[in-house]
Amino acid sequence: LEHGTPFGRWSAKGLLPLPDPDLAAEMYEWLCEFLESNCFVQYEISNWAADHQRPEAGHQTTESQLATFNVRPSTPSFACRHNLQYWRGLPYLAFGAGAHGYANGYRYSNVLRIKTYIERLNADPSTLNPAFPLSPATVNCHKQTAQDDCSEYMMTGLRLTREGVSAEEFQARFGRSMLDVYPREIDELLKLGLVENCPWPGVPAKLRLTQRGRLLGNQVFMRFV
Repeated sequence: LEHGTPFGRWSAKGLLPLPDPDLAAEMYEWLCEFLESNCFVQYEISNWAADHQRPEAGHQTTESQLATFNVRPSTPSFACRHNLQYWRGLPYLAFGAGAHGYANGYRYSNVLRIKTYIERLNADPSTLNPAFPLSPATVNCHKQTAQDDCSEYMMTGLRLTREGVSAEEFQARFGRSMLDVYPREIDELLKLGLVENCPWPGVPAKLRLTQRGRLLGNQVFMRFV
């Protein structure tokens, strides 16, 4: 549970009983099956979306059937474009109090208080001229290193249960092979059965979570921190 949230405080005080981990896993697996049977496609660990290209309920094609027919799975029609921007490691700007952004090599966030946010943006711009995309409302910023970007690209990309992380795109983006940067980590995760090489014929090599890996995602992500 997120630190500093009501749920976090209630749990710490014993006011919010949490479900047994095994029960929570069963709930997750049931949900995956139920949504797939109703034409909702899981494209991210905690996100499903309707796909108008899929057949009607009762005639759906499962991912195992897609593999049998050598058909590459696509992103569902109604997947959230905003969230995909995060998971694919692409830039986005922060607008508004408390907003977070990632652009021009910076991860940054704005002041939380609305009144302060407005005051900062109304201030004389000559007193502060931050580099793009930072603004007078920025309170926290971090200049990303190449290692930061590699690490985050793996963590967020592996959240995409269908896309995973493309070896070709990793090479193009960072100028290094994914297997050269993370040889031990990837080998270990493959042996544990938490990740797999993309099985779709004719598709450049990709690494993605297995069904078991979706339940133990944090065990995968922590290896890239």
